[in-house]
Amino acid sequence: MGFFGTDGFRGKAGVELCSHHAHKIGLFLGAWAGAGKTIVVGKDPRASSDMLECALSCGVLEGGANVVQLGVVTTPAVSFEVCNLGGVAGVMISASHNPHFDNGIKLFNSNGEKMDEDTIGMLEDFLAGKKTLDEFGFEVACGCFGQAKMHQSQDYINHLQSCGCNLLGLRVGLDCANGSASQIAPKVFETLGAEVFEVCNNPNGTNINDGCGSTHIQNLVDHVKKNKLDVGFAFDGDADRCIAVDSNGQVVDGDQIMLLCARQMQKEGRLFENRVVATVMSNLGFFAELERCGIDAVQTPVGDQNVYCAMKEGGYVVGGEQSGHVIFLEHARSGDGILTAIVVSKTMVETGKKLSVLACMKKFPQEIVNVRVQNKEEAMQSQNFLEAIEVAKKSLGKNCRVLVRPSGTEPVVRIMVEAKNKKQCQKHANALAEVLRQNS
Repeated sequence: MGFFGTDGFRGKAGVELCSHHAHKIGLFLGAWAGAGKTIVVGKDPRASSDMLECALSCGVLEGGANVVQLGVVTTPAVSFEVCNLGGVAGVMISASHNPHFDNGIKLFNSNGEKMDEDTIGMLEDFLAGKKTLDEFGFEVACGCFGQAKMHQSQDYINHLQSCGCNLLGLRVGLDCANGSASQIAPKVFETLGAEVFEVCNNPNGTNINDGCGSTHIQNLVDHVKKNKLDVGFAFDGDADRCIAVDSNGQVVDGDQIMLLCARQMQKEGRLFENRVVATVMSNLGFFAELERCGIDAVQTPVGDQNVYCAMKEGGYVVGGEQSGHVIFLEHARSGDGILTAIVVSKTMVETGKKLSVLACMKKFPQEIVNVRVQNKEEAMQSQNFLEAIEVAKKSLGKNCRVLVRPSGTEPVVRIMVEAKNKKQCQKHANALAEVLRQNS
């Protein structure tokens, strides 16, 4: 079986992702890294994270490497601290936007980038019992154990603050999803001078993403309108994504955030080759507005790793996903929700414009339906489903899209229909979803 998907090893904690998995991953990393090398480990505040952190850290120490435990931090903090502390790898224990009973393990290389597929492949062979450490050529000296220590990620917080500006007078709402952003985001914004109105920033181990955060945006909409705020930002459980809300209570997604940042960078002469990297899931209205502004779009398959690779290869400075993973290459090697919120706030202050003006974009209606299935590939390749897709495309005509893809982290197929008519989008997305459900 394959343990790692597009965003790490994820599953129900204690069932699909257990302490013995975490220990074996740690043991592999410790032996792979070698004696005296450092593995940096962070976690989100869900109840199972302590258990997985302990098991993984024990494995690393048994393998001979050292562990630096960051405690509860964001995923981008792990990416930052791997480089900052001279680690050879980083581990984030989090299931991102999933409910509290799930958890996950994400791996980073020494540059703070997602771990390469070759190393992940070796790790999967070790987890599956196909190869031993000796067969990989890793030496684990008997009695040679690593050492563990704690590290407060103040350098990461300082880095975030250095990316901002004086936000005095800005009234900011923060929905921390009862997750990793809860301690970091309010502190950063308050230090920058903003008046902060917090919500869902009291993690108890089981309330992470529970009716809050970037996947439950109405919570923040109500918060912004009730308190008459200038802007609101919602993060997910590990704070690598951000969705904004303007002062009118209108949602500003990742496409709009990329657009406003690209426009500003273009004006300042900082948008390399006048290009932005986005996935095929971005709204057609986004691409149309980029074209109107004289900005080219580099399109990639879905996944922030695909976006990052295209950015790194081309040297492009901004890119991301509609879901709120936005990457600023000059500041980070991964999507960073808090950094995104800082950049948006800075743009508002320096331009003197409201977010509703900066993020103005005519969207094409989209309908996204997630269907839980037993086998993603079989469901997507069934003949009647493929025929239903062709019927939908023919009915919708030009200037439309039907995109179907498997989730990289769940047994789910995602259906997206985009066209000029909202009712048509809903009709065809629901019809396709029903075909999948009948096949499952």
